[in-house]
Amino acid sequence: MQGSDYSHFHQYRIQESLKDLKRSLMQLNIPLLMWYGEMSEVCDIVQQHYHISQVYAHQESGNHLTYMRDVSMIQYCNNHDIMFTECPSNGVVRRLQSRDLRSLMHCQRMTQPQIPIPLAQETIQLDTTLVEQSKQSFI
Repeated sequence: MQGSDYSHFHQYRIQESLKDLKRSLMQLNIPLLMWYGEMSEVCDIVQQHYHISQVYAHQESGNHLTYMRDVSMIQYCNNHDIMFTECPSNGVVRRLQSRDLRSLMHCQRMTQPQIPIPLAQETIQLDTTLVEQSKQSFI
């Protein structure tokens, strides 16, 4: 990502977080493939091997670039008949029509129970071409 408030340190932290996520998902027999690129381009690659019917994402509370990336992804999903589900991940309330409800919504979110960690799944076999493309992209 390009931006005046984004540095190599941010990219390093993201990569380290993804490595941790990959290890956690391996314990559940869930593979994680990683690409470096625009989300629409990555989805096009995946769509060549699998039909994407739904995308789950967390609501990001970043800068204008990350917001526009989210808008672009929502548009991509709409254009490709993909259901897009975006879940809040913190107390930030996005897309408010009025700030009057922010405090109430924040309190409601913070008192919700955490989603439990899922149980291990049967091992998923991914298309080998897709796995190789992922490895080459993230080097």
